[in-house]
Amino acid sequence: MSTLLGMRYSQPLRGRLSGVIAPTLVLWGDGDRMIPVQYAKDFREIPNSELVVIKDCGHTPYVEKPLTFNRIVIKFLAGKDVLEA
Repeated sequence: MSTLLGMRYSQPLRGRLSGVIAPTLVLWGDGDRMIPVQYAKDFREIPNSELVVIKDCGHTPYVEKPLTFNRIVIKFLAGKDVLEA
């Protein structure tokens, strides 16, 4: 509940994400019902970021699709194109 309240009362991310300077991997489940995938578009504002949407997955890809999640993260950390997975 505290997470939801924090999200409600926090400043919007839009406009601030462009200040992120680290290479960024954004992973999202296409079936996320807690924070739907359409919100992923806000993260495109991060320079040098890569968005990967995992099919048939909800809010916790590391639990629901651990092999896919780990493969994507390892490729990203190794500096490889994760979309060629």
